[in-house]
Amino acid sequence: MLSTLVSKTTLVRPLANLRAIVLARPAATSAVASVESGEENKVKEVYENWDDYPKSVREELPLSEKIHYWKKANEIFFGPQRDVKNFPDFETPDTIKESYNFYMIPSRWFTESLYPRLGVSGCYSLVVLSSLFILNKELVDMHEMTERLTTVIAFGFVLTKLGSMYGVALDKKINQRRKEDYEDPLNNALSTYNTQIADITTKIDTTKAIPIVYEAKQETLDLQLESQYRQRIQDVYAAVKNRLDYAAAKEAAERKFEQEIMVNWIVDGVKAAITPQSEKQNFMTCIKNLQALSKTATV
Repeated sequence: MLSTLVSKTTLVRPLANLRAIVLARPAATSAVASVESGEENKVKEVYENWDDYPKSVREELPLSEKIHYWKKANEIFFGPQRDVKNFPDFETPDTIKESYNFYMIPSRWFTESLYPRLGVSGCYSLVVLSSLFILNKELVDMHEMTERLTTVIAFGFVLTKLGSMYGVALDKKINQRRKEDYEDPLNNALSTYNTQIADITTKIDTTKAIPIVYEAKQETLDLQLESQYRQRIQDVYAAVKNRLDYAAAKEAAERKFEQEIMVNWIVDGVKAAITPQSEKQNFMTCIKNLQALSKTATV
């Protein structure tokens, strides 16, 4: 029961404060090539429990070296030579189920350590005989032994009855701390990163669409310029046509006016030249001509 409480108390530590430890030999050195500059960095010492050193002593590693160490650790501990069957990955259980003997001694101490040497009854015999030996040699007074034994029995009884309740309370506290310190920040970070990724993706798509939009606007501008060009050509054509129509109409009107004046002048001159005597002579001449024509005509 005590080991269970100790293990649960240990699990109370926030998971958010857990950190990855770079495993390396003491005073192991490694030269890492810089990813950005392509030049070899200076050789740095990487010791065990490097993160436990104060910040004033340890030097912060650049991102390229951290990635290098992670890859190297993965190649060593998860490479093809790793015996995963006989040495599987260790997983810490959320709860530890354990039985106890004498209300306070874990049963695994008997089964794992004492049973191969003493057998089934040897474990209990060891406890009982050890108690009798202490009483026989008067290493502990009987009166004091009774008080201590009573205290131990009472303490074991209290742990048996209240240990499970305290364990449930610790589990709730662990789950709450896990949610507050690990799950909630992780979910918030994931939602924030997903939102940022969506925004960046939208901006990337928008950036990719800029040439298409530019071409579309350029084509629209070309169409507008073509429309204006054709409209101006139409305006010039209409203006030139109107001027030509005006010149042709003007010239036709002038000719018509001149013809009318000429005809009227000739008619007036002819009318003025004809007198009653000349009209009578012309009439008689016409009659004679008609008579002459009638004689020569054949039916």
